[in-house]
Order: sequence, then C-alpha cells, then structure tokens
Amino acid sequence: MLLKLSPLLLLTGCAALHEPLEDAYLVAHSVDIAQTMQIAKYPDFYHEGKSCYWMGAHPSRESVWGWGIGTAAIQVGVTELLLANGHPRIAKFWEASGLAVSLDAVHGNYKVGVTFGNPKR
Repeated sequence: MLLKLSPLLLLTGCAALHEPLEDAYLVAHSVDIAQTMQIAKYPDFYHEGKSCYWMGAHPSRESVWGWGIGTAAIQVGVTELLLANGHPRIAKFWEASGLAVSLDAVHGNYKVGVTFGNPKR
C-alpha cells in the first residue's frame, strides 16, 4: 500500500520521495508491515516483540495499519520538513536512522520465524 502511494506523492512534488534512502526506508517498512500483519493473522504462532509493545503481543490488523501508515507518514513528513528548511544533512541522518530501525525490525521478525503464508507447523 505504501509503495502504491509513493507515485501519487511524487506527483504532488514531495521532495522526500526523491531521496534514495527514503525509498529504501519505505520498502523496508512495507516488509515490516507485512511481517507484522502475519503476526496479527497467526496469533497462535507469533507474537509482537518489544519494539511495538504498545500494540500488544497480538496486535489487531487495524492497529498494524494505523502504526504502519502513521509511522511512514511521520518519517516522510519529517524528511520533507528538513529538506524544505535547508537541512539536507540532518535529513540524510533521519532517513538513515529510519531505515536502520526498519531493517532491524525486519531482521528481528525473520529471526523469530515470521514467514509469509501459512506458518510451518
């Protein structure tokens, strides 16, 4: 879904989405959302870790969507504000930090066995 919104935002002139690190963040974040949806779909096999403690061990699909879209909007919005106000170096740091957090979450989900499709029994 986030990847589908990106072309629409590009048409509106969103400078943040012309940034390779921001694009990489959105891809990694989309994978994290998909993995977290698996956690919501299969509560008997998976549970959410400490990174999203506010969603609970077994998040609902609605809370996953809220978290996913909300955090992506914050990430892109802050990058856009930094770029618009002449802070490209801080924007790069912000983008890299967001990417690192998302990649860490994807890796953590992978380590505990979150897969796509039906869990292995």
